[in-house]
Amino acid sequence: MMKLSFNNYCSLFLVSILCFLFVSCDNKEKQNEKLFEELNESLEKSNEIIKKKIQLQLSKMNDDSKKAESKEKAMIWLTKAKAAEQLSDNVTSYINSLQEKLKSPKNLENNDIKILYNELVNYKKKVRLIDTNTAKELGNQINLINETIDIDEIILADFMKKLNNLNILVKLAIFKNRIEIIEEKIIENYSRNYCAMKINNEFDDTFRAIAY
Repeated sequence: MMKLSFNNYCSLFLVSILCFLFVSCDNKEKQNEKLFEELNESLEKSNEIIKKKIQLQLSKMNDDSKKAESKEKAMIWLTKAKAAEQLSDNVTSYINSLQEKLKSPKNLENNDIKILYNELVNYKKKVRLIDTNTAKELGNQINLINETIDIDEIILADFMKKLNNLNILVKLAIFKNRIEIIEEKIIENYSRNYCAMKINNEFDDTFRAIAY
């Protein structure tokens, strides 16, 4: 299976934005539509790769949680991983509902924007609280909204109003992809911590056996 590093994901993210900006929204509507389809397809493929990697990590911890010798340690990190997965699923599910609404086609309402803002901000806060050590290790990698501009509901609503439905669809697709990347990085960290605990436990057991 092809493995993509965090830098690969970031490169995809930045290239996608740059491609989008190079197209004029005034007189190239058809090109924009085609670009969105290509961008969305690229993001969805990226999400599929990320999801497969996440499922492999969850599957390993889940299998070990059923074994007597590894159950206790596996459950610690499996519980954290599932919590992170659930948080991501909740946000992406709401983003999916907004994308479907825009394709109807309908415009987003002020309450949609308010809920979106709260979902994004709460996701970033809650996912950090699952394991504070992981949050510290990953640092700015799990930032979803640029804290340097101190964005709030009014700014986000104003931003969305200046975009047409196609632009908003692309922005939502990028948010969703970013969430998937964050989920993968967090669960990867949990899996790595679990493996470290497992190895230490096996080493201790071996040492005790030799000692006695």
